[in-house]
Amino acid sequence: MEPNGNYFIPAAFRRAWRVIHPASRAPSPEFERTPAPAVHEPLAPQFAQDYMKQLSCPLFTRIPGEIRTRIFEFALAEYDDTFRPYDETAFYYRPGYHYRQRIDTALLRTCRLIYLEARLIPIVINEHPFWCFRGPAHRRLGARPQTYFPGLTPEQRIAAEHIHFFTQQYWLEGTWAGSPWATVTQIPEMRPRKLTITVRHTDWWYWECDDPLGIDPRLPGRVHKNEMLSGDPHAEVKDSGDRRAARVRLAWGNQFKNLKGLCELVIELETVERKKSELDGIVARAKGWWFKLADGKVLVRDEAETRGHTWIGSREFDPLARVSPRAGPMLHGVAHLYTPTTNPPTWLAPPAVFAPPPASVPPGGSTPTASAVGTNTASNAAAPGTQTVPTRTSLVQRPAPVTAGLSMYVVVMKWYPQTIPDEDARKMSGEDE
Repeated sequence: MEPNGNYFIPAAFRRAWRVIHPASRAPSPEFERTPAPAVHEPLAPQFAQDYMKQLSCPLFTRIPGEIRTRIFEFALAEYDDTFRPYDETAFYYRPGYHYRQRIDTALLRTCRLIYLEARLIPIVINEHPFWCFRGPAHRRLGARPQTYFPGLTPEQRIAAEHIHFFTQQYWLEGTWAGSPWATVTQIPEMRPRKLTITVRHTDWWYWECDDPLGIDPRLPGRVHKNEMLSGDPHAEVKDSGDRRAARVRLAWGNQFKNLKGLCELVIELETVERKKSELDGIVARAKGWWFKLADGKVLVRDEAETRGHTWIGSREFDPLARVSPRAGPMLHGVAHLYTPTTNPPTWLAPPAVFAPPPASVPPGGSTPTASAVGTNTASNAAAPGTQTVPTRTSLVQRPAPVTAGLSMYVVVMKWYPQTIPDEDARKMSGEDE
């Protein structure tokens, strides 16, 4: 044993071990981990002690400060980078998210006085989105608010007013140890004034299997539709001896009290339009969703701010557009079909949603024959007295373009803080007395 307490390993044995296990070899210098960048001091305190007052610049001598701020806001607002569009079949493609966003900060490098006045404007006026799974690949920190907010300066953390979470339902409703949503709300550096939560059509539990919609922020874990519609949502958790009562405090609706300074909550729910009645039922029940805050106030829904709209998304996300209801999501329009045959078995018949569109009839012409719509009668015709065996084909039926795709139904609801009696607050937030 060596003097430091470690076991002595002969050099010959170490060399033989590295030959047998190449992964244990020491990395070459070009593959070594780069050290973390040094944390720089904020520039504002330095510039505040040494800057030119720009007395000869009309921007500061003739234009009032309010108008100058508006000019800076227009210059520092994010905009669509039309040279880098999103794929129309991506999970994150939706209204307002058709392109990558870009912010030009060259204005802040023109002079120190402009930097002092406008340094926080990009953080204040622009949204801070986080995709909790299935987000754009270029957003390196898009799914990790735990590393995003601690990397900001103290004044930048306060200026980050609008935070937007695109969350899958299991990520939002998880009640296991260190559940994602509970962990995020406890980030001390995250103090938004406005919080938006979006549950997309592809974020619901088992959307690819077309399961019924069900959600209740006051109950822990997954809430099925029958459980949501069972009357009093807290009938089974009022008994303090119930194990579920111990988990009700982990419900995602009880985590907003960790966010200090929250003044507006926006919940956006989306589904396919044919399930509009299911979503409308959830919206009706959401009238009773109250969320308790740390200062004793309660977030109450504003009925006048509830809005609904539709948009056209990719038909690839239609849960019915698949061969088997349990076959999983249809990615990039890939679907395995069978070639047309003579009297194929019923279990091999493709769904009607995959049927090829009817061919157009030429002016003055007759209805196209089978060969004109893609079926070669000569090659598929079977000899008399023989049986045709269906075979699989590599032909892939692509979905229709987005312009003729799947209609999405979206409802946007807003909550604002109010002061209500403590007894009603405990009852509506699902907490035990």
